[in-house]
Amino acid sequence: MKISELYEKLKNDRLGLAYQGIMSDDLTDRFIQLSETNFDTQEVSPKISNKVSFLMFECFQNVVRHGLDKGYYGNFFLTRNLPSVSYITSANLVANNKIEQLKEIISDLNNLTKEELKERYLSSLAAGEFSDKGGAGLGLIEMARKSGNKLDFDFVPWKNETSHFFLSINMKTNKKNESIPDDEQIQLNEIIDLQKKLVENGIIMAFKNNFSEQNIVPILKMMESNLNESEDLAKNRKLIYSIIELSQNISKHACQIEGYRDGLLAIGIENNQFFVSTSNLINKNDEDNLRQKLEKINHLIPNEIEQHYLTALQESVHNKEQKSAGIGLIDLANITKENYSFEFSPDNNSMKLFTISIKI
Repeated sequence: MKISELYEKLKNDRLGLAYQGIMSDDLTDRFIQLSETNFDTQEVSPKISNKVSFLMFECFQNVVRHGLDKGYYGNFFLTRNLPSVSYITSANLVANNKIEQLKEIISDLNNLTKEELKERYLSSLAAGEFSDKGGAGLGLIEMARKSGNKLDFDFVPWKNETSHFFLSINMKTNKKNESIPDDEQIQLNEIIDLQKKLVENGIIMAFKNNFSEQNIVPILKMMESNLNESEDLAKNRKLIYSIIELSQNISKHACQIEGYRDGLLAIGIENNQFFVSTSNLINKNDEDNLRQKLEKINHLIPNEIEQHYLTALQESVHNKEQKSAGIGLIDLANITKENYSFEFSPDNNSMKLFTISIKI
């Protein structure tokens, strides 16, 4: 799956975040922070926003508490906020001999009425039905209660007698719509297919949103949790700098539509190297100039890139327009000593989808 194809798939999302890196408790707040910030811009009611935050917490905690694999690709978390509905999905590895029990528990919950769910929750709480890893089904009961919807689930075989246990739930966020529009309906099999393609392409995080400083910081915190401090510190710094620079490239140069600079950031691992990719819309008239700048950077040897950067930096002191026209990309190439891969895809008569990637 090309990054540009992923952008098209998430194009209508106000917020799209897929993550299958290392899971930990402290990441929960990052996800919730991004979702609440997004809801604030959409003027979603605090009551609805709080319910979605609760569902995200329970869904994510289900992975942290019960996931068998703590590394990449064993666990998965997704949230997608569309104009009228929010989808929350998690996946964690479970032993195949636990599947039938889980099916029975969730199917039973899906057959209960609102009142029966409340009674089941209170009786389970009173009976102290807890496992050694947390609540035994209490989170599932509360998720069904808070959303008012049935829990969607499936099991996908993985390896070593385990399967991915996918759990998905949705909640309407725009009460003006009595039903979810057809173009906003996402089936669980579509999410499972997306996760499969992310794994195949080595993507551990994909983030689609309006790019601003307050949105970039939580993403950086998530990635920091995936970096081993005992590994190459210089390489880790290059990764963080690459995320910052390519994200800022979106926030500064993406086409502004309805007050937002929308884009997609993807981070992954290929052949033991991290890569960072972004996609965003640009003015069609800017393509030739940007292509020439990137081709020039790619044709320079390391010493020439450094000189090119210093020259551009000196010129930027006297020309503010020059500073905003690619100096950050020159600096990134100088630091990583890697070439860019990039493409321009048609979007409409006035815009192009610009995708750029760099390896670390």
